[in-house]
Amino acid sequence: MQNPTYVYPNVSRKRTKAEPPRGGLKERWDSAEECSCKYIEVPGNFLKKNESLPDLNDGAILTKEAIEKLYQKDSNLPSELKYILHTDPELEHNHKLEWHKAAWKKQFAEMVNNISEYFEVEPSIIEIHPSAGIKNPFACIVQGITIILDSFQQTTKNRPLILLENRTHKQISNGREVRDFWRFLIDSNKKLTAATGIVLDFKTLFTQNKADLERKHGKVSPEAVIASFKEDLKTIPSEALKAYHIHGFGNIPHQIPKENDEIPWKNVFEKIKDNKGSIIINPEVLNHSFVGPTIDFCNKCLETK
Repeated sequence: MQNPTYVYPNVSRKRTKAEPPRGGLKERWDSAEECSCKYIEVPGNFLKKNESLPDLNDGAILTKEAIEKLYQKDSNLPSELKYILHTDPELEHNHKLEWHKAAWKKQFAEMVNNISEYFEVEPSIIEIHPSAGIKNPFACIVQGITIILDSFQQTTKNRPLILLENRTHKQISNGREVRDFWRFLIDSNKKLTAATGIVLDFKTLFTQNKADLERKHGKVSPEAVIASFKEDLKTIPSEALKAYHIHGFGNIPHQIPKENDEIPWKNVFEKIKDNKGSIIINPEVLNHSFVGPTIDFCNKCLETK
């Protein structure tokens, strides 16, 4: 197992009205260095309700003008800076991932490129998400990935790594669906696997397993959920996994993980240690003070035999 590389997550922070609401790269990189993180996570969501801009509605794909108003543009950035652009996860009502529409996929790729050009730094990784209720979701997402990569080749020599994140109640949510997507990718475009992978959110996977069981059987025991999660985890090909999200459980989301969380962390980190390539972990918490303890938790679990 290679030593893990950590991502500084998109933590919440207060901003004045004069500041761009999404901030920029430099502030995140300064915080990342405090935690010895080698990547920073930058939000690439569609327009949010609290980001009122003229001529754009909630859930709109960002225009160049919107990007200039939402993000801070920094100069003299360090050459070692690397960032992950975390695009919209379709969590809000008006935010739709329309992977089945050719024109939408082109607009999405243009937005990602426009953010990159505005920063004047290309993303190392772009995280995308599955949608809900579209036909042929695997084929549509693979086509979308190809369009994103082609759009970067037209503007730069570099191609970012495109990672698909599993999401609850979407069309790629549990381990079997992750496995089936990866099999489809290999069968339809094996060369694309070099530039594509899965970023696995373990809490999301656990939550989906619980929801699947409850839909079939009603109320289920914690032991049944854990058993289902362990089996589902085994179905995911380790070679598909190129990054991981780690965060704890509780009434408030994205907390510091604890040994007594309901998720079986031992199995989680055994799965990570199966990875023969680079290990990228995002301690996906919401507060700067949570990042260090979450990294410490991960390191401890990875060292345990």
